[in-house]
Amino acid sequence: MTVVNDFNQTITTNYKQELLEIYEWIQLCAHSSCWAHTFLIDGGYPGGGSVYNYEIHALQPHALFYNLFACSNTRFMETNNLGNWYIFVDDYGLLAIGSTKSGSMLDFFSFYHPLGQGKSIGDAFKEWFEVQAQYGFDETEQGWFFGNNVLGDPTLTIDVQTQVVQTIDSTQIPDECGSSAWTPIQVTTSEFSDGSPVMASDFSGNIWATYETGRNVRSNIYSSSYSGTSWSPAEAVEVRYYWDLHPSMATDSLGKAWVAYQSFREALGNYWNFDIAVSSRTTGGWTSPEIITSGADYDMEPAVTVDREGKIWVVWKAWRTVNQNVNSNIFAKYYDGYWSSPMTVTFDLHHDCDPVVVADTSGKVWVAWSTNRNGNWDIYSIYHDNGTWSELIPITTDPDDDLAPTMSRDGSGNIWIAWHSWRNGDANIYACYNDGTGWSAAVQITSDLNNDIMPSTSADPSGQAALAWMSNRCGNWDVFASFYDGSSWSSPQQITTDFGNDYEPACLFDQSGNPCVIWASDRDGDWNIYFASYGFSAPNLIYPENLSYSNDTTPQFEWSTVYKNNEGTFSSITYTLQYSRDDAFLTDVITIPDIPDNFYQLPESLALSDTSYFWRVQAVKESEDSSGYQNPFMFTVDTQPPETPALVSPADDTLLCDSTPTFEWSSVTYSLKSATFQNQFIFSAPVRFTLQHSPDSEFTTQVTTVDSLVNNFYTVPDGEALNLDTSYYWRVRAFDLAGNLSDFQYDPFRFSLFILGDANEDGKIDVSDVIYLVNYLFISGPEPSPFQAGDANSNEVVDIADVIYLINYLFMNGPPPDC
Repeated sequence: MTVVNDFNQTITTNYKQELLEIYEWIQLCAHSSCWAHTFLIDGGYPGGGSVYNYEIHALQPHALFYNLFACSNTRFMETNNLGNWYIFVDDYGLLAIGSTKSGSMLDFFSFYHPLGQGKSIGDAFKEWFEVQAQYGFDETEQGWFFGNNVLGDPTLTIDVQTQVVQTIDSTQIPDECGSSAWTPIQVTTSEFSDGSPVMASDFSGNIWATYETGRNVRSNIYSSSYSGTSWSPAEAVEVRYYWDLHPSMATDSLGKAWVAYQSFREALGNYWNFDIAVSSRTTGGWTSPEIITSGADYDMEPAVTVDREGKIWVVWKAWRTVNQNVNSNIFAKYYDGYWSSPMTVTFDLHHDCDPVVVADTSGKVWVAWSTNRNGNWDIYSIYHDNGTWSELIPITTDPDDDLAPTMSRDGSGNIWIAWHSWRNGDANIYACYNDGTGWSAAVQITSDLNNDIMPSTSADPSGQAALAWMSNRCGNWDVFASFYDGSSWSSPQQITTDFGNDYEPACLFDQSGNPCVIWASDRDGDWNIYFASYGFSAPNLIYPENLSYSNDTTPQFEWSTVYKNNEGTFSSITYTLQYSRDDAFLTDVITIPDIPDNFYQLPESLALSDTSYFWRVQAVKESEDSSGYQNPFMFTVDTQPPETPALVSPADDTLLCDSTPTFEWSSVTYSLKSATFQNQFIFSAPVRFTLQHSPDSEFTTQVTTVDSLVNNFYTVPDGEALNLDTSYYWRVRAFDLAGNLSDFQYDPFRFSLFILGDANEDGKIDVSDVIYLVNYLFISGPEPSPFQAGDANSNEVVDIADVIYLINYLFMNGPPPDC
């Protein structure tokens, strides 16, 4: 018997080593979720790392029985739960004891004593539960003991005889294995586990990746970005103490990256469950995650996409009660400035899981998933169009199991879907597409006698498609891929050849149309993220920025430097710049080849006109091989200043008693700017306003400037109130985002502030103002100055009521004069 109970020895590296020893029985006590264990050190602090389910699959532990004192480990209804992996991953595991929720077995003696007497595991488990139940269960005991279960054959028991361990020979590598044209780049270098990576690309050509990591405590979601030459350091989307898992990514119509993931959080009182969290990437980092689900149910396995209108769609699996049965079904929400109400996509008595989502070019949002509603696992689909969901559309009906769907959309609007299927006793990859007329017949991509599983698909605007998956055909788990050229799929191509295990690949096409793959690997002794691309990547466009405006007719174009290989070795590379008023680059194209640097200053001879332009750059090697062009950027040249606004309020020579007035001026039209604009993409640069006010008519001293106002009005904040009994001048000018300025008004407006109730204009309200008003009203004394100052009750009349109002204010705690 081996017992490890020192905080600083119960860590991931030690546990994984022990799993490979020859144990008949393993009892693990660790904070856990359904998919990972975590280990604390130094008396309960983070630092021991986390062990994920994919690591158990790769390790193939050598034990027979497991008692998992680990929350949710035997939650058998969840895909890839740890309890199932311990049993089914290898030729050793037979049985696992654990819990389907928080809590686990306490009072171990009541279980191990009958087991030590030779009773079966099932009988020992029953006796343990009967001991706990003899006095009933209070709320705490229900939390610990309800949901405990046995996965496997409960009639088995331990054997005191010497265990004979089967040796598995995995050294025979087929002849076709071992070569690859892809060069891996290591993305993360943490000593703890990083896995389950996903990718998305933005308009600038950057590739974003998010992944699970155990580097803090339990599991968090981290991200990195690839500029074409290197990966950024790992950055947390959010650091939390509990479980964040299963990320999914997309970029919106503005190029912003979005990530959705399942997050274990407190829901109701002290009740914890998984909800869906969503975050987006801004210049300041990842936004604070927004939780888009609520209630006591488990919401998991999110997938995210962006539709034609720019809405962010999230679909997920949720456990809900259907006719008194708890089942997993598919739900959806979209974000269009705010999150919609949740939509029920499926509502079935069976289980629907592993949802994926993609939007086509017609406006439909497609969802696909795995379902066991027909007794085996099939792939089903549905689409959302004009506010309604279609009927369910089966994609597969084979009697064997079809699982792990993945979807993408190509430039023609075709929806591609792929999955792995156990139709011939082993797992192979299948794919089909929908061109708007229905789903095509399935095409078998792989036919190897080993297992090809967990596919990922991507497609690009040219009609190419790619599939990546993990395969054990070469002895360990490697990444393979196949490519669709518009007519057929290529033979499987080996991407990774390392003797370690390479897991859960995700693929996409970069801005140059080159396929890229990212995956998790244990090749360095711990799990890190790796990346590879095939081809010669185009530069990332930098300036002029996409959708920008400029009044510079001879701008300097800038783009990222391209290196010849992934190691960053500089080679003799030139660049070709193209710009055009045609977004398809079919007409009116200016081409400037053989640029030696990553910038080009446009000469006066090529000065641009006031219109919109599209620009792009490709890199060219000495061999004349080129990277191809990326998606172009668009910018607008606008050299004409906006009109000078007309001042409206406060009107010139106005008297005011409000120290926080609202300034208003005319909206600026584009009548001076639209005549030279030539195509449908053209608009004048958006206009902003600059407001100035000052007691100085020359605006040389005591000037307050309020800049970048979007609206044609502005209210002075309470904390910046103007001085009463003072005269001010104010003016406004317009400017556009191209940098063009209008003039200020030649004659600024003037207004004067007075103190309401200060009838004698001495700068304060006191009894002398009462006397002043009485003299004016009854003894023909001078009128208030200004006259409006005597209207203490603001009824637009100066009379005895104002005298009474001031007396109430001064002597009876009445309200003060108020504008």
